[in-house]
Amino acid sequence: LKNARDNLRHANAELSRVIETQQRFLSILSHDVRAPMAGLNNILIDCIENEDIFSKEDLLEMVHAAADSSKRLVSFFEDALVWARTEVGGDGENEQPTSLSDVVESAMSLLVPLFKNKGVELVQDTPAGGTALALPNALSTVLRNLLSNAVKFSEPGSRIFVTGSDQGNRWEISVRDEGVGIRPEQLETLFDPETRQTTLGTEKEKGAGVGLLLCKSLVERMGGELRVESELGRGTRFYFSLPKFDEDWSNYE
Repeated sequence: LKNARDNLRHANAELSRVIETQQRFLSILSHDVRAPMAGLNNILIDCIENEDIFSKEDLLEMVHAAADSSKRLVSFFEDALVWARTEVGGDGENEQPTSLSDVVESAMSLLVPLFKNKGVELVQDTPAGGTALALPNALSTVLRNLLSNAVKFSEPGSRIFVTGSDQGNRWEISVRDEGVGIRPEQLETLFDPETRQTTLGTEKEKGAGVGLLLCKSLVERMGGELRVESELGRGTRFYFSLPKFDEDWSNYE
C-alpha cells in the first residue's frame, strides 16, 4: 500500500510538471509567435492588395522581409519543440563520447554566413583530443544558439571566442563576445520563462525568444549548469561544464 501511495505521488508530481511545461510552452507561443505572424501576414496582404502600386524593387524588398520573418518562425518552432520535448524527457538521445572540437566546428559551419554578413570574427580554442560524455545533438544545439546570440549582440569588427578548458574531471565550454553586454537587472531574470524579454541586436536583429531557455534545459540534461557573466559595454560570457569521457569508465555502455 505504501508503494502504491508513493507511486501515485510520483505520478501526480510528474503530471503536474508536464502540465506546467505545457502552460509555459503555450505562454511562449503566444508571446513569440503572434508578432512575427502578424507582421508576415501584413506584408503578404500589402503585396497582394497593392501589387499595381509597388515597384518591382519594393515588392522584392517586401518578399525578402517576408522570408526573414518566415525563417525566424521556423527557427522558433524548431527550438520551441526541442525545448518542449526536453522538458518532458521525450527526445530519446543518449549520452555518448563526444568530440568537443568536432561539435564546435559543426555548429560554427552552420553560422559562417551569419558571421560574414556582420563582419564578426570567430576565434576557436578547443582541445583537439577533448572528449566529453554528452548528448551530441543537444550540445550542438546549445552551441549554435549561444553563438547566434553572441553574433546578435556584437558589433562589426568584434570577436567571439569559443573555448574548451580542462577543469580536472570536466571540460568547461565557454562562448564569450565583445558585444554590448547585459544590464544587471536583466541578468537576474535571464533564464526566467515568465519574465524573459526578447531584445533587438546591434543591427536590429530579432530573436526567436526561446534560445536561452532551450540551452539551459539541454545543459541541465547533460548534468551541467548554464552560467553567465556580463559587463555592460564590454561583452558577455556564457559557460557550462560537461564530464570528461573516460575510456576506463566501467559504468559506460
